[in-house]
Amino acid sequence: MKATDYKLALLVLSGGGVDFAHLERVRHALYYRYPNLDLVDVCVPDAHLALARQALTAFSIRGFDETKFWEYPVAVIVLDKDGQGVGYDKIDFNLCRVYEADRWGMLRYCRQGLDEIEYPHVDAHVFNRLAAGLGNERMTYFPYGYTSQYVGLGPIDAFGHRIAGNLSDYAGRDPSHVLIAIFGGSAAWSTHTLHDEMFSTQLERRLNEYCERENSPLRISVVNLAQPSGVTLNDIISYMLFCFEAKPDIVIAHCGANDLAFGQTSDRYLVAEHKIVYQFQFERWAEILECGTDEKVTDLQWDNIPILTYPRQILEAFTSRIKQFEQLVAQSGKHFIAGLQPMIFSKSQYSDMEAEWMAQNEKIFWGPVLKNMDYLYAELLGKYPTLGCEHFVNLHQAYGKYSATESLFCDAVHTTPQGDQVIAEIYSEYIIANMLGHFLQS
Repeated sequence: MKATDYKLALLVLSGGGVDFAHLERVRHALYYRYPNLDLVDVCVPDAHLALARQALTAFSIRGFDETKFWEYPVAVIVLDKDGQGVGYDKIDFNLCRVYEADRWGMLRYCRQGLDEIEYPHVDAHVFNRLAAGLGNERMTYFPYGYTSQYVGLGPIDAFGHRIAGNLSDYAGRDPSHVLIAIFGGSAAWSTHTLHDEMFSTQLERRLNEYCERENSPLRISVVNLAQPSGVTLNDIISYMLFCFEAKPDIVIAHCGANDLAFGQTSDRYLVAEHKIVYQFQFERWAEILECGTDEKVTDLQWDNIPILTYPRQILEAFTSRIKQFEQLVAQSGKHFIAGLQPMIFSKSQYSDMEAEWMAQNEKIFWGPVLKNMDYLYAELLGKYPTLGCEHFVNLHQAYGKYSATESLFCDAVHTTPQGDQVIAEIYSEYIIANMLGHFLQS
């Protein structure tokens, strides 16, 4: 069966504590996967039925006893805030496609491998086929770097970018059609938002609404070429591999955190002498490829990885690559924006949800790498106030005005849907004020 053949699905709640907005987001994510669903039913353990019906009046909810689990070809177990779900024993995993939905709405297929329903591009090229068995949320081997498989939040292209169509469709477009390309790491990819919530989608929507209000002939498209864990050197390569022929009119590098984090853990010679920063996972890949062993020499994680470089080397590597990216775009006659992404310490006060994450992840946040980020941001802005670029947007500073009443972060670096909305607002205001007029004159 194809994804479009499925007509019926079931959401399985653990109790009555799920709110309407979250359930709507889970259902929205499900429709990304199965666009032709006619009916999405909801069930809950009988002990919680009365409370669930009271809290979710917009849904028709049944108890487990009256739910015919065997009738549903698709089921989503909606996890509670502690990551726990129920109903697994009610479902035949051999007959039903079963997912878990986390607190941010990501759907995770309960089988390891990805098929054409989970990832329509799984057979697009040899490297996707080889990586299909790794499952969701993976960095995958690819020439000139890596790609990724994050398939639970909406459409992605054959290389893991959050793009529903083809970049080639933008080549040779009308001059009034302005293309904006977003680059960066997982915060730019927006790992905790659905496709229509990520800031790149919201930016496109806001700019087109502005053009309509102003009776402008411009049409705006925004494409997201970010990759989880990506650094600026990865962005430059992605720009050349996937985006150069589309000739985006504006390139936004939403960056900072990964370059400064991985810059601490990369080989000192490569960082200091060649401005090369890379993900520490590549050292593990090299062990496997070159040493022919699956045994881990060292199990490196964010809370135990050693610091190998000095701040000056990290900052010089980052700013030199950003300036190189800007020059590459400018030589094509296009516009470049360097955006310093916010981190949780950008806020002066934390919401209850943000404070909860800090308390639960103290070992990671105060580990070798993350504890240095506040200092590195301060040093970066002190020595390179605009990162050396003509167009600079300081989202780190902008986030400083937000208080404990706004939950903008899910963790140290990844923003909530509300956080992505703030980012879209800041970028749209900058582009409207500094760039859109240029396209009306040309």
